[in-house]
Amino acid sequence: MEDLITKKELLEKYGISYGALYRWKRKGLIPDNWFIHRSTFTGQETFLPRDKITERVNAIMQLKDSMSLDDIAASFVPSAIGKRLTGEQIIDRGICDPGVLLTYCRETGKSPPLDYHSLLALTVFSRCGSAVAAECAAKAVRNSQAAQELLIIGSNGERQAVCIPADAAGYITLPDNTECVSIHLPELISALENKLND
Repeated sequence: MEDLITKKELLEKYGISYGALYRWKRKGLIPDNWFIHRSTFTGQETFLPRDKITERVNAIMQLKDSMSLDDIAASFVPSAIGKRLTGEQIIDRGICDPGVLLTYCRETGKSPPLDYHSLLALTVFSRCGSAVAAECAAKAVRNSQAAQELLIIGSNGERQAVCIPADAAGYITLPDNTECVSIHLPELISALENKLND
């Protein structure tokens, strides 16, 4: 059984605030799936995998005075950059289902094994069905702009994709009858990295 630490213990151990921990989570420095919610005799409590979170928080604490949170988040991605997965591995790791993989390959002209950036694009494609948005996300990560919000904007059957700074998403105003899907890239990257490193 995995050794867990409570969120409260973690905050006390490192002297960090609740706000800082969740800011790191929003920025993609700490994967969403590390936050495990369980019922306890005192109510609901949040736990994290002790070894993983200890290593990650130590790294963040060492880097945060010399690097921005966005740059730190980007620095955690390279562990998965060299990975290439076959079609069978993509399906087995739950990155997408076979139909989505087939459609993505048909629309983009790519075929397995897929490299990291193509896997990221495939992950976006599986969420929104847009090859344009998928390539936009992969390009943002290649350009070290991992802490971005990907907006897929559409009206009258046309769709466009744009990456903007995550903290600017609340300031975007769109015309009426415009559909907008927002994907927070740090969370998507974190989830993909976990699947690649399992």
